[in-house]
Amino acid sequence: LLYGVISYNADSRFKALYESSNYGDLTGSSVSWTPSLDGAGAAIDEVSALHGHASGMYASTREGDIYRNTTGPGGVFSSVYSHSSGHEVIDFAVVSISSGYIVTRSPSGSIALWSTNWGGSNTALTGMLPTAAPIQIRSGSCPISDCSLEIHTIGVDPADTSGNTLYIAGSS
Repeated sequence: LLYGVISYNADSRFKALYESSNYGDLTGSSVSWTPSLDGAGAAIDEVSALHGHASGMYASTREGDIYRNTTGPGGVFSSVYSHSSGHEVIDFAVVSISSGYIVTRSPSGSIALWSTNWGGSNTALTGMLPTAAPIQIRSGSCPISDCSLEIHTIGVDPADTSGNTLYIAGSS
């Protein structure tokens, strides 16, 4: 099974999640890609990140939701996280079926880091983040036009079975 995030316009907005059981090849004269669906039967769109893990395939959205499919081809993606204010999910990292980390951004641009059990229990970890970009922390001043903290991607160290080693990339 192959998952892909496909945009249906030139500026890469409206990215929807699709799947193909034959690696995207043609089936006769038809394209084999079909939309991945949530529990209500709706296509999952505005996808911001897609991560595979032994516990399932996970997809996040710009609307603040994360879905997981544990059943494979044609399986339903069930909601495992939903931000109460709909803040955009920038990225997330899966530690296990019951543990992970999520980075969100509010409409005003504020970044937040969360830990989650993928079942509704989320803990804010934003206070553990640096207050500015690493270049400002190292130099003591901001030598570039903007030293606000940015996070573009996160990951967990697979060698740390506790899931307590988190890598963050983004700012200068």
